[in-house]
Amino acid sequence: MLLLSKILSLFIYPLSLVLFLLIAALLVRLKGAGRLANLLTVLATAWLYFCATEFGASQLLVPLEAAYPALADEELPRVDAIVVL
Repeated sequence: MLLLSKILSLFIYPLSLVLFLLIAALLVRLKGAGRLANLLTVLATAWLYFCATEFGASQLLVPLEAAYPALADEELPRVDAIVVL
């Protein structure tokens, strides 16, 4: 189960997904379906561009930032020391 979750999580990362789509496009092109291969290549390029722009990155981060709001200074616990490793 752990191995399956590790493998499936690779498809969530933008670069891994783009590489998978490009490999799929190459295999489809070798089979003779050039139109589908072109579609997969354009899709991979568009997804990589979307994730690389500030707009795309912020759109992907908005749900995470909404789910975990920042703590106010008054809500933080008082400590005597901060350890940085």
